[in-house]
Amino acid sequence: MESIYSESYSGEEPHAFSPTPEEIASGESERRFRFAVGLDDIPGEVKAFVRLNRLGRFNEAEEFFETSLQGNIDLFPVTAECADFLLEQGLYGNLSRFLRSQMLDREYAKSADEQPEEERHLLKLLLALSEIRTQGSLSSALKEARAAKLFLQRKGKTAGSLDEVEV
Repeated sequence: MESIYSESYSGEEPHAFSPTPEEIASGESERRFRFAVGLDDIPGEVKAFVRLNRLGRFNEAEEFFETSLQGNIDLFPVTAECADFLLEQGLYGNLSRFLRSQMLDREYAKSADEQPEEERHLLKLLLALSEIRTQGSLSSALKEARAAKLFLQRKGKTAGSLDEVEV
């Protein structure tokens, strides 16, 4: 597991620290790892989390997320990758609750002008996907897909036909 983490530190190993005398006396003497995550470290931390997720090492990914990224959940890349983590596991109910919470937090934290539209559309599409699976809400998903397609067309980006299906 250390090799996955070391990639996120540009070849540096995570810093291990020894237990305190109190921890040894209480029986809590396991070796632990300390991750100091600053904003400069976020891309590397997200990369390590994504790698664990893609490898299907969900328990390790969850532990890594909790220790390294959870405090930065308000950053869009962290939110998006956490959503993908839930999606990869098929935890659609959890994904729906998570996205609703994040979208509500973002509404209160920022004015609509400060929220990049691309980010809002991605979160809404992921929410629509989760609700297809949990509630059978196909019409709302189609509505969100059309809104995202119109947005992309306005931005001059290409978007495939909604009639096309990719598997």
